[in-house]
Amino acid sequence: MFTHRLFTLLIVITLLVVTACAPQVVATSIPTSVPPTATQVVPTLSIQPSEVLIDELVSIRLSGFEANQKVTIRATTVGTAFPSLSDTGIVRESEATFQTDANGEVDLEKQAPLSGSYTDADGMGLFWSMTENFAKAHAGSSDPAPTLLNAVQYHYEITAEVDGKEVAKATLIQNMGSASVVATDISENGVLGQFYRPAGDGPFPAVIVLGGSAGGLPRQSPKVLSAHGYAVLSLAYFNYISPLDNSSLPVVLDMVPLEYFGKAIEWLQSQPGVDPERIGMIGFSKGGMAALLAATIYPQIKTVIAFSAPTYTWDGDAGGSSFSYQGKPVPFANSNSIYKFDRPFRTAVGQGKDPMSVVPGVVASIKAETEISAAIIPVEKIKGSVLLISGDRDSQLPGPVYAELAIDQLKTNNFAFPYRHMINSGAGHLISFPYAQRSNEIEQGGGSPQANAQAAAAVWPVVLEYLAAMK
Repeated sequence: MFTHRLFTLLIVITLLVVTACAPQVVATSIPTSVPPTATQVVPTLSIQPSEVLIDELVSIRLSGFEANQKVTIRATTVGTAFPSLSDTGIVRESEATFQTDANGEVDLEKQAPLSGSYTDADGMGLFWSMTENFAKAHAGSSDPAPTLLNAVQYHYEITAEVDGKEVAKATLIQNMGSASVVATDISENGVLGQFYRPAGDGPFPAVIVLGGSAGGLPRQSPKVLSAHGYAVLSLAYFNYISPLDNSSLPVVLDMVPLEYFGKAIEWLQSQPGVDPERIGMIGFSKGGMAALLAATIYPQIKTVIAFSAPTYTWDGDAGGSSFSYQGKPVPFANSNSIYKFDRPFRTAVGQGKDPMSVVPGVVASIKAETEISAAIIPVEKIKGSVLLISGDRDSQLPGPVYAELAIDQLKTNNFAFPYRHMINSGAGHLISFPYAQRSNEIEQGGGSPQANAQAAAAVWPVVLEYLAAMK
């Protein structure tokens, strides 16, 4: 027994010695889950909405960038480039460099760029400031747009770059028109043009749109107006051949019968879905002159909107009157006669002074001239509202002087309907819907891209107001 106990004691002592000599293990708390790391912020370029009608605003914003970081935004057309109606391989671009705020954000509507193709805070500056990139032009397009009567799509690729490296990208589609509109060529009873009918039963208010000195058909604004719910007749009145039957109108603007516009009004009133009591006319340049003249004769016209229009009847291309009525020439004066009187206006514009301060005196001088006075359009006979639009840097004609000549007529005769003249400082001859590039307008009619863009943004909502108020 003693031996057994001794043996057991020796085993215990041995175990104690081994335990004492073994390396020590420190217990640690092992987490059951790893704490989440901070969410990684990704640079983002946001365009909302991503598809719009061409005259609608979009919101362009940057987020997720470092604070006070310089970011360059570039816009490029892909496929068809405004104002083309087909894919021509034209490439237009714009850019603007910004510094992000303390949160790493930029809102283009509120923040001016440090540098770029435009200078002031403008949410749509990237679009109107676009210019053609000749190096890329005709190199082929990756996204050709449909060339339909009713609508054309313009595609834009917008990128954000930091230190020359692209870090974010987005796309935008501008629709000039609506795919739901039914557009057809017309040639009926001598009336030639294109008719745009919105989807649905109606009745739709209607608009007749007239182009200017080139004749033919307006093809852009009718698409936009029809997308706003108007039945639109884009009406040719000279220099046009119908693709339906090759019937044609005279090549030059000379002794065009005002009765032609009466036939167009009657045709429009007869169309299913058209409200015959709500018809307006919009004319650009010489088309504005035609619209004002027609509205003095046809009381069916409830509003006339004239962009950069002569307000006395001009001589035609063959030397007589541009228009006739009941077989007789409408009283007219030479288109250059106004330049004998408008020098004070042009001088004030050239000196950067307020040109409107001298306009009353210019108007009085014009009215005192017998030939012009007899040719002034009797706008006081119009049976609806009148909206006149001009730019004081118009390179084709003194638009503000012409418009004020008509305003004087309306005031003198206590005109019973709403009327207004919107003069746009720095803008040229070609003003229409907003949020599109303006380089072609400057070449053809003067002004500056920024001034013309600001004019369009200011004018177009008023145009829509006048049309909506027809009754």
